[in-house]
Amino acid sequence: MRIFSWVTKDTNIDFMKFRKAGYALSIALVVLSVACIVFKGFNYGIDFSGGILIELKSQEKINMEEVRKQLSGVELDDVNLQSIGESGSEMMIRAQTKSQDEKEQMKAVNSIKQILGDKYEYRRVELVGPQVGGELKKAGIIASVIAVLAITLYIWFRFEWQFALGAMVGLVHDLLVTVGFLSLFDFDISLTTVAAVLTLAGYSVNDKVVNYDRIRENLRKYKKMPQYELLNKSINDIFSRTILTGLTTLLASIALFIFGGDTLRSFSFTIVLGVIVGTYSSIYVSGTFLNLFNLRANQNADKAVNPSNIMGASKRIAEMLIETRGKTGKMQMAAVRFGNVLGSNGSVIPVFLSQIKEGGPITLTDRYIKRYFMSIPEAVRLVLQTGAFADSGEIFVLDMGEPVYIYDLACDLIRLNGLVPEQDIEIKVTGLRPGEKMFEELRYDTEAVDTTAHEGVFVNRLESIDRAAFDEKLARLRSLAFEEDVEGTTDMIFTIVPSEYRKKKESPEG
Repeated sequence: MRIFSWVTKDTNIDFMKFRKAGYALSIALVVLSVACIVFKGFNYGIDFSGGILIELKSQEKINMEEVRKQLSGVELDDVNLQSIGESGSEMMIRAQTKSQDEKEQMKAVNSIKQILGDKYEYRRVELVGPQVGGELKKAGIIASVIAVLAITLYIWFRFEWQFALGAMVGLVHDLLVTVGFLSLFDFDISLTTVAAVLTLAGYSVNDKVVNYDRIRENLRKYKKMPQYELLNKSINDIFSRTILTGLTTLLASIALFIFGGDTLRSFSFTIVLGVIVGTYSSIYVSGTFLNLFNLRANQNADKAVNPSNIMGASKRIAEMLIETRGKTGKMQMAAVRFGNVLGSNGSVIPVFLSQIKEGGPITLTDRYIKRYFMSIPEAVRLVLQTGAFADSGEIFVLDMGEPVYIYDLACDLIRLNGLVPEQDIEIKVTGLRPGEKMFEELRYDTEAVDTTAHEGVFVNRLESIDRAAFDEKLARLRSLAFEEDVEGTTDMIFTIVPSEYRKKKESPEG
């Protein structure tokens, strides 16, 4: 029997439906936390504000309440008693004096010794002055800032900027809310609390990295799934992992909070609160935050000519198959090279129109990127004419004129909707994605070009291919694919089809 049977691997919760409520709750929590930090401040412990620390041992079990009553006669602002060990005969006294002057602190130490008497062995006496406390506070702040900056750099290099921004928003949210509640409930801020905050930062980022890894995986797997549904699916995919990881950490932290004593109270409370807030923010801050962006930022598929990624290289291999089989087999085969088909599922135009309808921004990867365009009727005619003109083994290409700047296309669409580019609708440049080229090529320099009976349709004659060598590599590629050897399959693809990708990989700098 499963104890947590409600946490299943096949959850189907519509998290995105409640994202606006999540945004509102997060904003309210952050505002409350900032208000507490600014107007209420922190209850700094001895580490930061200064005070005295005394560790002592008795021959018998110490009565903590009796000691507390005895120390009530000493002029101290804050007294914290903690039992050490299992015997109950060791104790630590942490106290703040009314004055941070070293003489006053020593006077308080002597008063404590006088009241408690000679039945205790004083193992350690430490004085923390205001200057030392200030230096520790400064060091704690610097350590926290450096840790957050290091995490930021890691995320920025690992993920696309949208993911990095989402993770940082989630991290700042988690830290602010947690620290705000420490202020609200007057928990001591000590070096152990700083350690807890840094631990929380690592836990929070780890949770979000796992979430984002699944989103990126699903972006590659479900290329036509609407973004709203894809984010929902990704969050549901890891929901059981998120809950169970948070729950196990939470149980351990609660036990530490209950049984760990006063010294660990602030540390354990920070972890307990941080785990709850971090688990929530992984879904309703960092997860749903990505819906504000177009994660599929209008990247066109790579072409077979000088391919820069696997998609383009696979197209080129298909062309080579057509050439080697088309001229020797019984079946006649030919291929076409398309430009970007206007109005198709892969076209940027429906995406641009949708972004204009929503009030912008229009997203594109580079201001100066160029593409060839053709209409759906032109694409259909090219296929039909290829069937009529094909001899076998040829590649047919339509004369599409000069390529068009994607930025100019976006501006034209904005104007056609009666709006002004960059005023009514923002055009945001997101940066080129891996494998994306600035411009398209429709033929190799080594390919001969022949005309057809149709003045707008041309035939590209491929260079001669060594059939035996090609078949040998193809057989190896098939074997690697069946073995699910991803790296080996990728290398073999780019061995068959030399490309800029391959050149960079094999270069000394690559």
